[in-house]
Amino acid sequence: YPVVVSKQVILTGDHIVDASSSSDENGRPQVNISLDSRGGNIMSAFTKDNVGKPMATNFIEYKVVQSDDPNALKPGDKGYKPKFRKVEQIINVATIQTRLGSSFRITGIDSVKEAHNLALLLREGQKPALFLNRLFVAPHVEAEFIVPYDDSERGALKCLPLIDRKAPLGIDKRLAAEFLLELQENDAASAYVNVSPCVDHVRACKDADEIAKMEYASRMNDEVMARIKTCVRAGVTELELADRLNAIYRELGAQRLSFPSIVCFGANAADPHHSPDGTVLKEGDCVLFDIGGVWNDYCYDMTRTYYYKFVTDRDREVHETVLRANLAAEAIMKPGVRYCDLDAEARRIITDAGYGPYFTHRLGHSIGLQGHEWGDVGPVNTEPVKTGNIFSCEPGIYLPGETGVRIEDLCLVTDDGVKILNQAPKELEIIL
Repeated sequence: YPVVVSKQVILTGDHIVDASSSSDENGRPQVNISLDSRGGNIMSAFTKDNVGKPMATNFIEYKVVQSDDPNALKPGDKGYKPKFRKVEQIINVATIQTRLGSSFRITGIDSVKEAHNLALLLREGQKPALFLNRLFVAPHVEAEFIVPYDDSERGALKCLPLIDRKAPLGIDKRLAAEFLLELQENDAASAYVNVSPCVDHVRACKDADEIAKMEYASRMNDEVMARIKTCVRAGVTELELADRLNAIYRELGAQRLSFPSIVCFGANAADPHHSPDGTVLKEGDCVLFDIGGVWNDYCYDMTRTYYYKFVTDRDREVHETVLRANLAAEAIMKPGVRYCDLDAEARRIITDAGYGPYFTHRLGHSIGLQGHEWGDVGPVNTEPVKTGNIFSCEPGIYLPGETGVRIEDLCLVTDDGVKILNQAPKELEIIL
């Protein structure tokens, strides 16, 4: 529906320290944003006073103006000076649902084309065809058959001449319905088949090169965790620690964050996906870090929960319960054990301790080129784990208004058991 937006600039790109595109739970495009501490404070203050109101995201770029004069200087000519045209487009208008901090997600982007500018068609006995918007380059696929198109063309229909329209067409599960419907309306194939499972199963079993990359990346995450612990001090805010995490990842050579860093103090840890805000650390608070980055295109992820100055008996019990659940699930990991059995083992420990209703999510998720890949470690996945699978083991207990604990490792299934990729200590630790 139409929304009138007043052009009051709240925040500019100067405060963005990391941004990455991904998909939400429904496969729709979204952008993950991480701000510096000042930007996080601005966003926190503004959204606190404007919950329930709309906020727009305005994308601005400067494009070179092409001259129609045949005698005009061209790029490379001596004295050539490009002229630029400012192009603005509101790519998102969303209602502010809650107070935001330094890390948040922009969802509901109006045009799927903003996030999907290429497609790959695989044909038996022929080179793969890559359909690529002319706005982009793809140097890593120079050897492939590239079919260019621009915004004046219907990209989904460019593949029609290359398809056997009398045969079934395999469709990736993440293909936007907008494009699939267009293919169906134009009788692109005799039937449409979800072919993602074959790719999912191949990607789920990492080869030696992938394993080496993720082992190195997890060691990097251990170093990040060791460094961020030294920044925990009296008076620090969640936003300041999130800002420092971004800097540490850059210092260690990460490509980017794999998701906005989660930093929680005290009761904020009862929200599994809390966005860091201006909360100030107090003595006795738990300090939860859920962090991850990307190295050599592979994602890594880890969570640890610490305590500042002292720990209460209740918090100690909760932490020890989560740790026992984590270790119990990891102890039975080996080829042939089902994903759901791993979840059940951790859930049994937490339930027996009386905290079953407060373990509110699956035990883990598979990981690799994406932060969340096929292979949920949860109660509904009855597939057996296999050698080469890498997934998280992250039991948690979340007590609303009180505290929260999560302990997360990345686990590599080996021929005879499991290798835990993270080595950062996970026993209860008090930061003094």
